[in-house]
Amino acid sequence: MDLSDWMSDLSEDVKANKNITQIAIPGSHDCGTYSLDKSLPVGPDEADILQSLGNNPILGPTLVKPIMYRWSTTQRSSIADQLSRGIRYFDIRVGKLEAGPKGDAQYRLLHGLYGAELFSIMDDMKSFLDEHVNEIVILDFQHMFSCSDSDHRTIIKRIESTFGAKLLEQSKEIPSLKEMQDAEKQVIVIYGPYSDSYDYLWPRVFCLSPWANTMDLSLLLKFLLKHMTKRPKNCLYVTQAVLTPNVKTILFKPFSTLFKQEKNVRETLPNWLQTEAAKHNPNIVMADFVADYDIPSVIVALNQ
Repeated sequence: MDLSDWMSDLSEDVKANKNITQIAIPGSHDCGTYSLDKSLPVGPDEADILQSLGNNPILGPTLVKPIMYRWSTTQRSSIADQLSRGIRYFDIRVGKLEAGPKGDAQYRLLHGLYGAELFSIMDDMKSFLDEHVNEIVILDFQHMFSCSDSDHRTIIKRIESTFGAKLLEQSKEIPSLKEMQDAEKQVIVIYGPYSDSYDYLWPRVFCLSPWANTMDLSLLLKFLLKHMTKRPKNCLYVTQAVLTPNVKTILFKPFSTLFKQEKNVRETLPNWLQTEAAKHNPNIVMADFVADYDIPSVIVALNQ
């Protein structure tokens, strides 16, 4: 289903009376993992022993990196496809790759392995927003690896130059969705450590995201409901509807994939959102493989 303009299509009542913290928004967990590249090194987000094994010229390409790829891939569709499917919250993990193919430093999305270049993904988002002027995206820079102050300044400067006047500045009163649309403010950036220095970077406290850290679906859903009932007002709140494999999981099923192991989530999550979560007015619902089933339309429909 094409949900390229779902924010534009919301009722006038919702747009006038609710802000971005009060509407149901589809989110993408580790949004850039569709692009993981096994030819690049294992990233600094992994333990030293795994980096050592993964970057070994014999063990890495034949054993370690293929296993990591199968278990680190949380999305199978590009950012452009995710946007057209209605995703408006993007969980972003960035790693600095010291020497790219041309010998220069690069900033790439990271989840065990490096993926697409950050600035290229930002350009894709900018192109989408230029064409869909009433849509709003939330970019949550969750983790930054191997980045110095200089690297952060480079990334922040690129955020500003890419999105410019589309960036929503910090304020005590969050504007309604309609007010944002009328003001042509289309981008909220969560970038905690530097939010004191830049008006257009929102602090981490503005986006709460409790993590269940479990592979048990029943425990996951109980955790999500428990925390959802206590969610504070006037800040973004992420319901992390994702399972998290641990070392034991991967050791016992090295040739399986996260996609296969999350089949029960994809089968259960739509009905759970409509019957249980809907009672508590969820805000952002973040999931894996968001373009592989109809979960975005289920989340968007909660706004009705």
